[in-house]
Amino acid sequence: MNDISKVVLKIENLSYFYESEFNKIDIFKNLNFEMKEGEIIGLLGPSGSGKTTLLNCIGLLDSPKGGKIKILNVECSNANDFERTKIRSKQIGFVFQSHRLLPEFSSVENIIIPQLLLGVDKKIAYKNASELLKLLKLNHRSEHRPAKLSGGEAQRVAIARSVANAPKIILADEPTGNLDIESAKLVFDLLYKIAKMSKISCLIATHNIELAKKMDKIYSIKDKKLKLTKNF
Repeated sequence: MNDISKVVLKIENLSYFYESEFNKIDIFKNLNFEMKEGEIIGLLGPSGSGKTTLLNCIGLLDSPKGGKIKILNVECSNANDFERTKIRSKQIGFVFQSHRLLPEFSSVENIIIPQLLLGVDKKIAYKNASELLKLLKLNHRSEHRPAKLSGGEAQRVAIARSVANAPKIILADEPTGNLDIESAKLVFDLLYKIAKMSKISCLIATHNIELAKKMDKIYSIKDKKLKLTKNF
């Protein structure tokens, strides 16, 4: 990765905790991290270490308790709800462990809908969705609803949905966690291919060490701190 590549995400002294009347539980404290255009970064850590909370903060789903989040050099951590929604819809794609597809809609419709919400013409949205399904080797499953798809197929549709609006960042939370080894490899390889083709930056939380080894960098979150553990 060229050192002059554009920084698309930067967090500074980011902290998050839960607080009740009786105690305060720190999830992570003073995390610092940046991700450049086109980088694919793995995020490792034991269950309960804060990986999902960190992704939710970066994705502007949760508000950090301290520190800054900069997306494309815009400070986002104190944005209001309208601004957060706008940034998420245009700049961030999400892939979850469970595909979270809309069950009443077909594969192609699940990819079209996010585009329509941004005002994309329906014909263009359909063309984009069809091209993504073809790229992910799912064009023959375009009219199938999620219940008729295998786990790996549904997750590939979820990937297509996440990139449909050409985000700069994809946040993936255990995207292969529910899949068998072969399906997990296929899903990851396709996500990797699309990300590199489109210069999309990916932050992927995973327990799968073998998949993490394929990424550009690996960070681990442990004892409330974030540490670079591998830089290839």
